[in-house]
Amino acid sequence: MKKRRYFAGAAAILFLLLLCGFAPQSITEDKDAQVLLYETYGENEILVYTGHTTVLYRPDGRSAEAPFNGQYAVLHGDTVTVFAETEEFLAVERFSAETLEETDLFALPVTSGLRFAESDSAGRLYAVTYGAPSTLQVFDAAGEPLTEFIFEDKIFGIQTVDSTLYVLLSESAVQISLAGNVPTLSGTAFTYAPAARPYKLLGSDVYVNMQGEVRLFSGEEWAEDTIVTEAVLSGDMLYWLSDTSEVSRVRRGDKAEFFTLSGEAAALTANAAIIWQNGALCRESFGTFVQPTPTPSPIPTPTPEPTATPKPSKTPKPTATPKPSTTPKPTAT
Repeated sequence: MKKRRYFAGAAAILFLLLLCGFAPQSITEDKDAQVLLYETYGENEILVYTGHTTVLYRPDGRSAEAPFNGQYAVLHGDTVTVFAETEEFLAVERFSAETLEETDLFALPVTSGLRFAESDSAGRLYAVTYGAPSTLQVFDAAGEPLTEFIFEDKIFGIQTVDSTLYVLLSESAVQISLAGNVPTLSGTAFTYAPAARPYKLLGSDVYVNMQGEVRLFSGEEWAEDTIVTEAVLSGDMLYWLSDTSEVSRVRRGDKAEFFTLSGEAAALTANAAIIWQNGALCRESFGTFVQPTPTPSPIPTPTPEPTATPKPSKTPKPTATPKPSTTPKPTAT
């Protein structure tokens, strides 16, 4: 009897642990919160969101608050960089990805509104402003001007992947090598139609375009019939959102699987999603992904062949009326 009670208690504890492990983890009830960054760091994740202030958060319980309200946040190496534009200056705040402690804070000499901002693993900073939409300004790790790149075309985005900075123009992605002490222009990575311009690079040869298609730099589709609103590539597995409450994943050539979230998704990694649930920003771990079960089309009932209408019977000819018999004449007396 005691053994049964022991096992029943252990089973209940295990159930609660599993329930807590998969139940959404509340982060904030700030209705103005917006996700600036949500990425995997080692065995953990780092979330940076802004609302009334900018907060760095890790699911292991660590968190930190930035002194300024940020507009951009990037993670490279073991450093999180937050760009916060104020009325007087552009602040650069650096935090340790391991401890979330602030490691640096200074003003960047940028005088007009910030359009795009990036960093790299060496700590260099990159900015495109509204005042110069075709000029990429480069600063060293201390925030001092280092060099700049001027393009004939308008810059629609910048993103660092490994040791390359990609500058997204209207019809091509230009590479800037970050291998040396000073970044150098290294040519065109790939071209595209203006309507299919990339908005996010997923790796060194994969991107998502403005039409929601996941493509290789060669132009080939990574996964057919896949339209995404948000995506992340982890190894050879693609995770994406095509619906606000459903996460899909697929390996090239395989069938897609999906997992239904408990709320509306705001950001995504290969481990979990940040969702809105009951007015709060929460983290939800992924459970079991399943393949959709196709609903079989009903077999149509065959239409019975119409019964042939019988031919009408011929109307019989009327029987002839017999002629009346002649009354014999009376015999003479």
